[in-house]
Amino acid sequence: MAKPRIERSLLFPNKEFRERVRKASKDRGFRSEQAFILAACEREIRRGDDTESVRQFEARIAATLTNLAKQGNIFKRSWRRRSP
Repeated sequence: MAKPRIERSLLFPNKEFRERVRKASKDRGFRSEQAFILAACEREIRRGDDTESVRQFEARIAATLTNLAKQGNIFKRSWRRRSP
């Protein structure tokens, strides 16, 4: 049974770019230009997902640091009150 396929033609901006893709796919051991292009697309999609994950992680760190700074100010104020 054949795999279902979704096809799309790909237009290269110029002949030199097409040759660069062809050479890179061969040099990197891909079985075809299509395999190379699909791998590049997958890597780019994954990188976008990673970027969102990093953004969320940074937001959590910022919130934690803000909370720690607030707690630090509370501790400083309470410490000053106890000091003679």
